[in-house]
Amino acid sequence: MPIKLVDLLIESVFEDTNTEAVYNELIPNPATGKPIKVKSALSRSDHPAYQAALDHIEGRAGSGDQTQQPAQQAPVEEPVEEPAEEPTEEPAAVSTEQTAEDLIQQGFSDKGADFQIEKREEMNSNFDSVKRSSDIMNDPKRWNKISPERQKEIKSEYNTSVIAQRDNLKSQIDGYTEEGQDPPPELLDALNDWEGPAQQAEFDNMSPEEQQDAQKMKAVDAYEKGLGMIDIDQDLAGNLGDFDEPETATGI
Repeated sequence: MPIKLVDLLIESVFEDTNTEAVYNELIPNPATGKPIKVKSALSRSDHPAYQAALDHIEGRAGSGDQTQQPAQQAPVEEPVEEPAEEPTEEPAAVSTEQTAEDLIQQGFSDKGADFQIEKREEMNSNFDSVKRSSDIMNDPKRWNKISPERQKEIKSEYNTSVIAQRDNLKSQIDGYTEEGQDPPPELLDALNDWEGPAQQAEFDNMSPEEQQDAQKMKAVDAYEKGLGMIDIDQDLAGNLGDFDEPETATGI
């Protein structure tokens, strides 16, 4: 079955290569022209470099070459270069001009209005935290002088704030629905804008084992949806073994 072939391909990569090295290799991001790590490109099926990452892994599995590939990558001198590979770009802040009185006049209960004001204050605080971390990570002059330990902390703070911002927007939208009100379009648009960065942040917070499992699931899901179709040639399929259909006597 097709899903079985995809799973065998992924398992072959995990078993026959240095997994961590493969996912830390760089490939071109077609959207920016800058190099990006394979694991970052695979974090979302709608990432501009997602298909390129799948092709890269397929090539590694097909060639069986585990020593020459890293030497072909663009040199990266700094120990922590993720911000330089793909600068973080957080969505814009959401306007919060309405007061509690405005919301009550709109039909909110006192409790519902207070909830919205509280969540909007949290949203603004989350945005400030995201912006602060992002400004540091996107400034090489500052970032490259910071110790690796502190870089890790700043990246963690950024991820935590991004996830909190996405969850905050969900809470605001739920609050509107519970009050029998239609969520404003700007909140819905903001949630859509923050969903991708939040998913990336959740992926970055995973352990290597959890990232591998997530990548497997995304690869299978992409295949099922018709995204990221992988062309498996005869030699690669032979390495993987287990064709679903046995060959005929003529080899057709």
